[in-house]
Amino acid sequence: MARRLAPWLALLALHLGLRLVALDALPPFLDEVGHARWSVQIGEGFNLEKPWQYGKGLGVFLGALVVPPGPEAVLAARVVTALLSVLALVGVTLAARRLWDEPTAFAAGLCYAVVPFAVFHERLFLTDPHGAAFSGLALWTAVAMAREPRRRYPIATGLLLAGAVFSKALGVLFAGLPLLAVACLAPRDRGAWRRAAGALAVFTATAGWPLVVFFRQTSTVRVAIDKDEGQLAPRLMVNASLLGEWLWAYLTPALLALAVCAALRGLWKRSGAETFAALAAGVPLLVLLAVSTLWFPRYVVPAIAPLCLLAGAGLVAAWRAAGGGALSGAVILALGVALPLRFDAALLADPREAPLPAIDRQQFVDAWPSGYGVVETLAFLEAEAARQPTGIYVVTHSGSRRTTAWALQLAHERDARFALDDVDLLAGNARWALEDWTSRKPTYLILSPLAPGRRRPDPALWQDLGELVLVTRKPDGSDCDRVYRLEKR
Repeated sequence: MARRLAPWLALLALHLGLRLVALDALPPFLDEVGHARWSVQIGEGFNLEKPWQYGKGLGVFLGALVVPPGPEAVLAARVVTALLSVLALVGVTLAARRLWDEPTAFAAGLCYAVVPFAVFHERLFLTDPHGAAFSGLALWTAVAMAREPRRRYPIATGLLLAGAVFSKALGVLFAGLPLLAVACLAPRDRGAWRRAAGALAVFTATAGWPLVVFFRQTSTVRVAIDKDEGQLAPRLMVNASLLGEWLWAYLTPALLALAVCAALRGLWKRSGAETFAALAAGVPLLVLLAVSTLWFPRYVVPAIAPLCLLAGAGLVAAWRAAGGGALSGAVILALGVALPLRFDAALLADPREAPLPAIDRQQFVDAWPSGYGVVETLAFLEAEAARQPTGIYVVTHSGSRRTTAWALQLAHERDARFALDDVDLLAGNARWALEDWTSRKPTYLILSPLAPGRRRPDPALWQDLGELVLVTRKPDGSDCDRVYRLEKR
């Protein structure tokens, strides 16, 4: 028994190690800070409805159980994502075992454990990997539902798909999973179709009304979706090019090739297993390609689990075609995971060196939503507060991007050494407010990049009150924050 469990325990250790080791290597991203702030507020009994106004929730509420206010909030929240990701790993391995066999289950699990698309996002407190955890586990229960006449599988599938939706409303794209499973694996079994209908009934009863409320009230979907049907073909071409770039970078050429070859092989042999895995990934992706005008690689994360089913099947097929020997297996395995592990190693050592696709390098490294530069600003202010017995005032301009302001609020809103104010420096009373603060205790003014359409404040407002003491920058050299120390003169 111990010898049989050893490979699976090693796989679990590899999966968690790649998600938990050096978890603070990437500074907190803007959305992570926002989600962690929600978790802290919900833990204190406030803003319970806020996440669902943006179609998010379950992972944020789970974070409320463990995320503390303060500088370590995002780090603690990231642990929640990493632990939830185990659900997807279990779903991939158990689904692959039912679709094929135990070697394919291990290969598919290994692909999921190392694929950079999953590793990168499951090290962050974002709602897309939270949804992927539940839809990933639903792969297994949907396959089991199609093949076994047990009531528990339709119920579990419906509840898991609801969990994916409650994590992020975009999980509704996977609501057809029970139908796909039966269509591919048991198309002539009337009992299987009834079980699929039961799973959908459980899903609708659980998540139907919340989805109606969300789509009626939110503007998020209207921003992200273009309703002009005349633009469908050009939009498909643009989005397909983006998706190809993201899969090439994050899935890596090796795993992408294995997945494509497995899908083509299944099509040629009319195999229901490969067809199910391909459709489980392909249908949601096709919908995204057709409707999205504002989307990001993280939206694709829930589709990675079924793609890893295909990659695992392709890996085992290549091994068996090479004779099934230990040496051929080691060579094929090394070729399959070498590139993903190289990418993963960069994520753990220095994410700036990882070959991220262009849009994510902008968001997470070089542009205003990234935490680079912000962490240096917060470290400087922490040192200043530590040496001031009266504490300090920290003032941010409300017309600036929110990256630093939110990070400050999350880290120090409940810290007695910090008094935080977010003010409009273009307002008529701004000068009076600055003079009032500086008369009480040391004051630090932070100027971050301006939000779109906002006018730059006149430096004359504060120049005679203090001096520039810190400039922090993004890795590409662009400005992050300018920090001024102000004092009454």
